[in-house]
Amino acid sequence: GDKVNPQSATYLKASKIEEAILGLMQLYPSHLKICVERLKPDDFVTEFCKKVFLKITECYIQIGRFDIAFIEEHFSVDEISRITKMMAQRQQLTENGIDVLNNLIDSLLEQKAEEKDEDDIDSILGAINKKKK
Repeated sequence: GDKVNPQSATYLKASKIEEAILGLMQLYPSHLKICVERLKPDDFVTEFCKKVFLKITECYIQIGRFDIAFIEEHFSVDEISRITKMMAQRQQLTENGIDVLNNLIDSLLEQKAEEKDEDDIDSILGAINKKKK
């Protein structure tokens, strides 16, 4: 399994979207600003990506841009390797504009809503099953 982001197996689509967003945040200060305005840490489904988002946001608030050196102390070597890989994967793509970012954010928010709906369904089913006993 994925040791750096163990929840990625459970939330495959969401974790891919999260990593794409985090890659864009690292590459472009303008994208970083949009992410800070549109997303909250709780919009991230996986704990690893939530932590990365928080640290990138803190970095942006303090120095106005992203710098890997600013966040290194908060992560293991493997985690830093994954974070830089997110950025490298986005660098290889030609479509990294604001529209791409906003579509990714919309997709992530939809994933989060779907996950919440599943939790609600589970709790409703749990309540129904308790009443049956």
